[in-house]
Amino acid sequence: MRAQALLPLAALVWLALVCGSTACGSTSKPPPANTTPSGSDAGADAMAESGAGSPLHAPGTWCGDHPHDLCEDFDDPAFTARTWSISDSLGTSGNGLPPRGALQTESVTSAPNAFASKTPALAATGFETVQIRGASKPPDGEQHVDADFAFDVRVQIGAGARIEIARVEGVNPITFRNFGFALLVSTSGASIELKQDNSPLGVQPLARAPAAGVWTRVAIRLGMNVVVTGPPTSITVQIGDGAPESFSLAPGMGVRPFLYLGAKVTGPADAAEIDYDNVTYDAR
Repeated sequence: MRAQALLPLAALVWLALVCGSTACGSTSKPPPANTTPSGSDAGADAMAESGAGSPLHAPGTWCGDHPHDLCEDFDDPAFTARTWSISDSLGTSGNGLPPRGALQTESVTSAPNAFASKTPALAATGFETVQIRGASKPPDGEQHVDADFAFDVRVQIGAGARIEIARVEGVNPITFRNFGFALLVSTSGASIELKQDNSPLGVQPLARAPAAGVWTRVAIRLGMNVVVTGPPTSITVQIGDGAPESFSLAPGMGVRPFLYLGAKVTGPADAAEIDYDNVTYDAR
């Protein structure tokens, strides 16, 4: 009889641990695609340190004047030592710039620097990745997380297959498989590629692409859920002042995505340079 009496109490304890401070039945929805991110008080430990009000970004700099969970304007050459790590095909790891990455000052949207990802001309069997990767963390206890990931980008590419210029992916906490999506560009336009374990699930064309050689703001809005067997991850992409375009990814990728910026190229392809500035991420 004593063991039977303890069962309801054990169930209540398990429910409290799973749901945290927010009800499991949360029905919060992503904001409209044309809203401006308002920021939040939470984020990844490292990312929170890189937001506005942090000594890492001095007042008067772009990030020093813009409150976000994550903000990176690449003003500090040591930016990868605090927030980003290297992800490239040369086997480099740890902090610092990828060997074929650089900080350039010739064209920026906030002085003095922008991050440049450069890839050489590739033969048919060639493959090159020059990316930086950041991790995120949702607000504590939330079962549904809305997030805004945005960046300025300047695309300079020639002939060749589609080039990945950004990627968001997460680990499904039930299946432990990777799910995500990539933003692809080519001389003929842009598209979104949904992925599972680095294998494509499908490619959806976008009506708008970043203009060649011109800085363009890309805004990606996510609706993510802890219960990954529930609603799919919602994805809204807006290129410049174009209309927002929406997609969904199922199964979901959880609420702790990794953020990738830089070029990922498969040959044959001409040399390419993708520049980035004023990167922000907010979760709420």
